[in-house]
Amino acid sequence: MVVTEGLIMGLVPVVTAYTSATEQLRAGVDGLIFENTEEGLYRGLRDLLQNRDRLSAYKENVQKTEYGNEKDIAVFDAIVEKI
Repeated sequence: MVVTEGLIMGLVPVVTAYTSATEQLRAGVDGLIFENTEEGLYRGLRDLLQNRDRLSAYKENVQKTEYGNEKDIAVFDAIVEKI
């Protein structure tokens, strides 16, 4: 839930690889998924610091995408009002 909340706030998530990470993030598009080891974290953070322009591109992608569910809630509310 924290990853989605961060995306809604316009933040670029940086996470380690966990079971549903690829379902929550488009790695290399709107966030980063690092290998869940000390070496993986080191390599990922080093790469991020050496290529800061990528972070700007990820942030632009995050800001262009709607991650909230406001539209779904509005549809649901409209259905309930008709009942």
